[in-house]
Amino acid sequence: MRGARSLLLLAILAIAGFVAFTYLSQRRVIRASSPIAPDALSPLLSGSAEDWQWSKSQDGRTIVDIRAKNFRQLKDASRFELEGVRLRIFHKEGDQFDLVTSARAEFRQAEGVLYSDGDVEITLGVPAEGASKHRLVSIQSTGITFDSKTGRASTDRAASFVFENGNGKATGASYDPSTRELRMLSQVLLNWKSPKPGAKPMKIEAGELLYREPAAAVVLTPWARLTREASIIEGAETLVTLEDGAVRRVDAKNGKGSDTEPKRSVEYSADRLLVEFSGSGEVESVTGEPNAHLTSRSDSAVTTVGSRRVDLAFDDSNALKTVHAAGGSVIESKPLGAQPLPPARILKSEVVSLKMRPGGKEIESVETESKGRLEFLPSRADQPRRELDGDKMWIAYGPGNRIQSFRSVNVVTRTFPPPAPAGRPQPSESSTSSVHLDASFDASGQIQRMEQRENFTYREGARRAKAGRGLLESGANRITLENAARMWDDAGSTAADLILLDQRTGNFDARGHVASSRSPEKPGKPDGGKAAGLLDGEEPVQATADRMTSRENNTLIHYIGNAVLWQGGNRIKADEVEVDRKNRRLAAHRRVFTELEDNRAGAKTRSFTTVRAGEMTYTDAARLAHYSGGAVLNSPGIQVKAASIRAYLAEADSESRLEKAFADTGVVIDQEAPGRARKGTSEHAEYYVDEEKVILRGGDPTLVDSLRGRTRGTELTWFSGDDRLLVNGLPEQRANSKLLRRK
Repeated sequence: MRGARSLLLLAILAIAGFVAFTYLSQRRVIRASSPIAPDALSPLLSGSAEDWQWSKSQDGRTIVDIRAKNFRQLKDASRFELEGVRLRIFHKEGDQFDLVTSARAEFRQAEGVLYSDGDVEITLGVPAEGASKHRLVSIQSTGITFDSKTGRASTDRAASFVFENGNGKATGASYDPSTRELRMLSQVLLNWKSPKPGAKPMKIEAGELLYREPAAAVVLTPWARLTREASIIEGAETLVTLEDGAVRRVDAKNGKGSDTEPKRSVEYSADRLLVEFSGSGEVESVTGEPNAHLTSRSDSAVTTVGSRRVDLAFDDSNALKTVHAAGGSVIESKPLGAQPLPPARILKSEVVSLKMRPGGKEIESVETESKGRLEFLPSRADQPRRELDGDKMWIAYGPGNRIQSFRSVNVVTRTFPPPAPAGRPQPSESSTSSVHLDASFDASGQIQRMEQRENFTYREGARRAKAGRGLLESGANRITLENAARMWDDAGSTAADLILLDQRTGNFDARGHVASSRSPEKPGKPDGGKAAGLLDGEEPVQATADRMTSRENNTLIHYIGNAVLWQGGNRIKADEVEVDRKNRRLAAHRRVFTELEDNRAGAKTRSFTTVRAGEMTYTDAARLAHYSGGAVLNSPGIQVKAASIRAYLAEADSESRLEKAFADTGVVIDQEAPGRARKGTSEHAEYYVDEEKVILRGGDPTLVDSLRGRTRGTELTWFSGDDRLLVNGLPEQRANSKLLRRK
């Protein structure tokens, strides 16, 4: 580009010098001999002369010197014809002059016009003494007209230029010294090569050229094209600004530019395109506005930028260095070649800055200075579509134009899953939000890891979550919630220090200070009523534990470590509790404690039945809780101890009270009443709550009554509400009673 500046300037100076000095010399000749003095033009009086010479001096030095082989006056006394013309116009210092040569010229005195129909050559800066150390600028043309009154010189014919570092040509040219404007009328072409070693040549083409010397500006109309090897700038009306003999700026309307190299190309355009050049002629920067567009192509991606304004900066090798887009900016990057093909990316923001890697082939980083949206468009049917909105965004790229990391603040993300295979339900859309977001990407351009901090929220279908920090790991399809984590859906909620959620299955693992709430399952009874049990009731099931896992859509729930579950007045404690909601089963392990409220209709006071055991399983279909590993049942006024106890819940609607309990192996039953105590032992016992009846059998059943004494038999039945005792014995074994004497 610096070649274009010097070329254009030298061509302008060449024509300007010729015209200006010719005009100056002619004016001085006319002043000196107008009307022409007989003593100065005595040869004219005879009508012809040979080896004619005329000169003009000022302050003792020659400023104009005209020589002609032949000089004659035509029949029209006001017209003169010169042959073999050599016009020397000396510079102010007197050490150089501009030389104009022509085989033939005609001067029309009345009109003040000098015209040469033949070839004219102008050579600028000829040394007054000795030979030039460099190639001199020369201009060749024909049909030149010079107006001595205005100083304007013009031709409508082809003109060519030769100068030290190039050449040029145009059809038709004119110069007006009063405005110091040079105009090339059509088919303008300038070629220039910088003297700097290794510099690239430039070609400037235009329909018309206007050089305004005072402003050091060149206007190219109605079209212009500047070519420097693979770099091209085109436009409609184009203004070129010169500085110290070099092109420093190109301002083009409806401009467009391109730079094409192996495996890399850059194209840009705008309604107005402003290109700045360095002192060495390289493109330094490009500004386009409005309707600015940029396309950058490499082997790995095509990146397009659209904005109201785009500013481009280039390095010393003419490679794109940075891009700054302002005003409704849209940047789209489409991957090429790589397999699997990464998703395309679209970034929208008011202000966006791009930094390119050295060489300008690939993006290094992207940053928004205002709110933006980043979209990931799937390139395959099995890829999700994602959107990320944030107040500000930072994107880092790796080799191959692959996005490497993403950072944003006050961000919202949305993920739209791909269509589900035929016959499978369509997955729900998901969204997140947080104050901070950091994401990393895998080689395929998919999000590999996304961390969100401060006020993290998550939503997928009916599922919701919030936490101080959220971490998405796409490879594992897992979301990690920590710091006051909470997750909920229509069926309930879970809070913990840490929650690990499997996005694909919906399974989750909650750890640390777990608290959950689940709506109860309420299957209908044949008669339309509702059965109440450990997993039923009108109220939700609450739970706390050190850890909780949920699988198969919250149908298999496992509470681990200090587990406590309660619903209304019913409560279960254990080291671990497993809930199978689908099959309506529950299992508690180690240090089991259950508390069951006697909520029968019409009860005036609240009473509870508690059981402690090593293990417990409950099936809602049988309404049976089986305690093992050593069990102790406490109900109002009675305690049952045994190796195992089976507790049955009442079948009445909306009641979860104990109906009966069966105890086995090492049974001990203690009953306390005001003024009375009973203790029964056996291998098997049955306790019926409503009847207040206890049955002992197996293993030598024995009842010790503080009022009646000891009774043994094959089967003992007593009613705790009164004094009835039924004793059954085998034929070969009689019942044995030892009664206490009343005092």
